[in-house]
Amino acid sequence: MQKICKKMNGHALLSDADVLKVIKNASKSSEIEIKSWSLKEKEGDPTGFLGEYLILEIEALIDQNAVKLNFFVKSLPSSSQIKEFVKGINLFHKEATVYSQLLSPMISVTGLRFSAISYFSRDDVIIFENLSLKNFHLMPPGIKFNQKHVRTILNSLAQLHASSIVCEYNVLSKPFDAVYGDVLFEVSFCKTNQWFVTGMKSIVMIALKRSKYSKNPEMCALINEKFMQGLETIYELVREIPPKFKKVLCHRDIWRNNLMFKFDIKNGNEIDFSSPIECALVDFQLARYLPPAEDILMTLYVLQRKHDREMAFSDNLNYYYELLGKYLRKFNLNVNEILPFNELQESCEHFKLVGLLIKAIYLQTAQLPLGEMEKMREDDEKYQNYITNDRPELLNYIDTDEDFREWMVEAVDELIDYILIEKK
Repeated sequence: MQKICKKMNGHALLSDADVLKVIKNASKSSEIEIKSWSLKEKEGDPTGFLGEYLILEIEALIDQNAVKLNFFVKSLPSSSQIKEFVKGINLFHKEATVYSQLLSPMISVTGLRFSAISYFSRDDVIIFENLSLKNFHLMPPGIKFNQKHVRTILNSLAQLHASSIVCEYNVLSKPFDAVYGDVLFEVSFCKTNQWFVTGMKSIVMIALKRSKYSKNPEMCALINEKFMQGLETIYELVREIPPKFKKVLCHRDIWRNNLMFKFDIKNGNEIDFSSPIECALVDFQLARYLPPAEDILMTLYVLQRKHDREMAFSDNLNYYYELLGKYLRKFNLNVNEILPFNELQESCEHFKLVGLLIKAIYLQTAQLPLGEMEKMREDDEKYQNYITNDRPELLNYIDTDEDFREWMVEAVDELIDYILIEKK
């Protein structure tokens, strides 16, 4: 048998037995003979912040038929500091468990498809179907999300949340956190997450030096005195969930690189990136058991400018709710009894800070001027410092890139208005 395998810390990432298990899980066959397999770095798409992406290629006989198989592989990050961070908080173990014990059964029970299927998982590697082979694509850098994208994402979220509810009611007969509470832990909005803490410090820096209030001495004094204190209320907000709010399995990490779309084709074979028809949610490392408002708010805040979000917010919330009701009706469940619409509205207002804050933090890594993050990754020390310690580069990006300035300053201005004026 011929094989080429990526090494991790001197050890092969996969064994022949692992590859055989992948084929068995994907093909549902026991008559398998592996001819060759290789594990190669994935080309083209961006590398993840908390993982490395690879491709597993296999040639085998399945039920005496020669086949070529191709799978997407996610492994621990190569950066030693990021790897230790991921291992230190059991992030890979969390995602592996979410895929194998939660998402796979949910998809199997409901038939709803909102994510890739996982065929193998371990605390250092997860192997999925390769969505690229099914014509799913990431949004190209520089192309903005429109209302069609937002609604396609909301459709997938409605399927995820409905599947969660169906499994609770029809399979587990108890809440998810009663069974998987030790897995669905908070890793984003916490004081031990240096990426998040550095993001909040950077928001204060921008508020003082580049916001609409930066030349107002009274407001700057107020920002110095109370803004960080207001931002830090997020910790209690996401920890103390009011019992009156219905909870579901939430993705909790909605941004450009965690969304893969099928698109319309125009002019024969040209992909129309402005017209998505289906969305797959990927990367469930940050999944939690929370009110669905958190996923909805992340979608509507992170992917849209303020004007676009406000113009369509009510319509989008209604759209999500109608879809959630439709998917639940397939299993004889009534959305009005499980999650009344006024409760959904109230929870969106209650968790508004989640949308405002995560947008301002995600922009600092997920929407930098084109090519800047890739350039930063070339210097490991500089990259580590930016991710976990200090981000003075943001001021230069704001000064030199109009698009980034408009997004970033608007996000910080909204936070200032919400914390220091609206909630005063």
